[in-house]
Amino acid sequence: MNNLYAVMKNQNYLWHPNTQMLEWTKFPKIVRGEGMWLIDDDGNKLLDGVASMWCNVWGH
Repeated sequence: MNNLYAVMKNQNYLWHPNTQMLEWTKFPKIVRGEGMWLIDDDGNKLLDGVASMWCNVWGH
């Protein structure tokens, strides 16, 4: 499954809490976690600011 297909499938079937779905055009594909950081498929580090608010799925 390529990245574009995965993102499109994600947008069609998943709701991400606190996301304005009508304005949502691109959501990062998270490939791993390092402590409080999420790493996307482009290598960008994103601070996981709501780590335990919904569920712990990225390795906390």
